Amino acid sequence: MSLKCKWVSGNLVYYNRTAVGGLQIGEWASVLPGSGVVLSTSRTSVLRAYAEDGAAALLAGAYRAGVARTLLATACAAGDISVYGQQSQLKVAADYSAASGILGGEWGYVELASGGKVNVAGALVGHVDLPSGATVTTYLAGLLIKSNTLAGTHTGKVVAIYAANSLATAFDAFLALDASSNFLADSGAGGGTSKYLKVLVGGVAYSILVKSDA
Repeated sequence: MSLKCKWVSGNLVYYNRTAVGGLQIGEWASVLPGSGVVLSTSRTSVLRAYAEDGAAALLAGAYRAGVARTLLATACAAGDISVYGQQSQLKVAADYSAASGILGGEWGYVELASGGKVNVAGALVGHVDLPSGATVTTYLAGLLIKSNTLAGTHTGKVVAIYAANSLATAFDAFLALDASSNFLADSGAGGGTSKYLKVLVGGVAYSILVKSDA
């Protein structure tokens, strides 16, 4: 493999940073095998990045093993335009229904090792910002679930959210909301102890009773 316009600065390796270029591993093919790096029991991934705290306490900040960002700095014309910061995709072109494991496009994994303690942690964190001056014309969601088609055979059920059985143990709850969460509303103006979950269905606001005065 030939890397053109490659240079090193400290611990950073740049490849065509300001010119047309990129870094690609394997070739693209929709369903034809033989174009990508072959996985096996001895090679379970193609690309790995490991980071750690170096046995020193971290200071205030956000840390991660990798960052992918796409910047949109020019207004677009009308059209079917989709842009993402990163795509993780699993394409299944064979019968994998006999596998008892889980298939997924993205694996967000938080592990608490023995002695590990957390305050608030999530295997998948959806973070949205809407600072002053920015505008949402329809929806800005922390979790958005979409599909290109659902025309396949539904022997099982296609759902937006599925909580799988957690081995021999169980989750404490399906959903946790802070008591002062803005997702909750009192039973009426002026207070009350009843609580309703605010939900938009087809753009219309509905209230689902989650805690009753009665």
